[in-house]
Amino acid sequence: MPGKYDDVKIKVFPSPEAFRAFDTQDEDSIAEVIRSEVLPREKAEYYSVKVDVRRKEDGKPDYLVAYMLRIYP
Repeated sequence: MPGKYDDVKIKVFPSPEAFRAFDTQDEDSIAEVIRSEVLPREKAEYYSVKVDVRRKEDGKPDYLVAYMLRIYP
């Protein structure tokens, strides 16, 4: 059964060169976090979300910054 937010386009901004390989590995899990944790809390509908991953020095994600483009009726 498709989810309510499956049509929302989610793109991860590229990290600095040193962490860029982590973005490719983590892209699916980042999209899942946005679809399961962020979008359901919002009352509006969204067309797309662009995510900037802020990482610790060891490359692990520290936090996500989500730029959300809302659909206006």
